[in-house]
Amino acid sequence: MAAFPDYRFKPLSVDDLPLIRRWLDAPHVRRWYGGAREAETIGRHIREPDVSPYLVLANGYPIAYLQRYDVRAWRDHPYADTANVTAGIDQFIGPTAFVGRGHGSAFIRAYLDLCRAQGLSGVLTDPDPANGRAVAAYRNAGFRPLVRRRYREGEVLLMTADLNDIKFSNRKKSRNDRFLPA
Repeated sequence: MAAFPDYRFKPLSVDDLPLIRRWLDAPHVRRWYGGAREAETIGRHIREPDVSPYLVLANGYPIAYLQRYDVRAWRDHPYADTANVTAGIDQFIGPTAFVGRGHGSAFIRAYLDLCRAQGLSGVLTDPDPANGRAVAAYRNAGFRPLVRRRYREGEVLLMTADLNDIKFSNRKKSRNDRFLPA
């Protein structure tokens, strides 16, 4: 088995928005994210100081979108009361060929390693509890369920990762390189 690909996090630019729009229109993404309206929101995130949107690259190939946001930047953010957490993340894999291959948990874990290197000690996420793939990817990346909450978009499963408890040095082997362009 090959090692996981090299994941990089390129700051999202307006030039990346057509790709993000195509991904948001894919059935496996559209089911959990809101199509054109979500594309507009992501476009605004490029200019917002408290949100960091990224294009996730695997060996230089774009495979996913990831955003990090400061939960304490909004006084009314529903997770601002979460202890030991200052950042939240959301993500989705774009190309269908990369879904169900372990990329989600692998690049999330790589991103958590960067967060720890930047001095963060805790990160949260809030997938829909019915999105089993997302919940499994976050668990495999080191997140633990905290509580279910009802939010304006519906029910979420609040999950947190204590970056001081995750072991980042022992990366698993994977078959992921089979799904990367040559």
